[in-house]
Amino acid sequence: MVGVIGISIFAAFAAEGYVLKPQPGIADIVVHAPNVSHVIVVPFENHKLADWMADPYFASLAKKYGNATNFHGFSGTSLPDYLMETSGSNQGITGDSFTFCQFNVPNIYDTLTQKGLTFENFEESGNEGNHRHTPGYFYPSTCHNVQDMSKFESKYVAGNQIPPNYVWVTPNFTDDAHDSNVPTASNWLKNTFKLDTLLSKPWFTDGSTLIILECDDGGSASANTLLLMLSTSSMGTTTNKKYTHINDLSTAMWWLGMTGSIGNANASLAIKDLFR
Repeated sequence: MVGVIGISIFAAFAAEGYVLKPQPGIADIVVHAPNVSHVIVVPFENHKLADWMADPYFASLAKKYGNATNFHGFSGTSLPDYLMETSGSNQGITGDSFTFCQFNVPNIYDTLTQKGLTFENFEESGNEGNHRHTPGYFYPSTCHNVQDMSKFESKYVAGNQIPPNYVWVTPNFTDDAHDSNVPTASNWLKNTFKLDTLLSKPWFTDGSTLIILECDDGGSASANTLLLMLSTSSMGTTTNKKYTHINDLSTAMWWLGMTGSIGNANASLAIKDLFR
């Protein structure tokens, strides 16, 4: 999120006559408010928007917070979508097979590290042998540091720690609705992930945190699916503009105050019409 620090930085550059020109990859990344803002991403799977909105809990969140009603996956498969969301490109991948640490490309995690910002990846137990929903396993710098989701609960739900700048939390294939249904995912979100508890934490109510609830696709690239932006500045907003996972990454960059590009993503592509 662009704050006072960011404004002063750009004012200083303007006063000196400098122009920031984004380049391909990791380029000209300027952090406006380091260590202040937070993004938490929680992915779900394989159901169209109507299915999500038929669930009372998801429907209540869509009514209360930012609701993007024309969100689509890239290809109808998970791996390309999550590569897009963390590296700004599908890296030429169209299927769901990969090897650990495979993609040595610019990505959100390395960009955060280069700028002194922090991140964590968590995965719920039950995904052993199939980790394509957890981008932390994709990249050499992060593939050995994915934590069990129980640590997220102990630190940020039951505990009073403040999350790092960027957090990815992957449910298992049952709880994300991949191998089940939307009511199962809804129950997990409310009673296991304990979203309502997180929404009452000071680091959320102070306006510094964005929680992104998304579905990778609606069963195909053509079907619209779930994308909710939960923050105190996206209360009761909606947009029908078409968005994809590139826009999710761009929104995270914008919220964390980063200009420049990560692959094809940049803050100008953020879903700003959901924020007041």
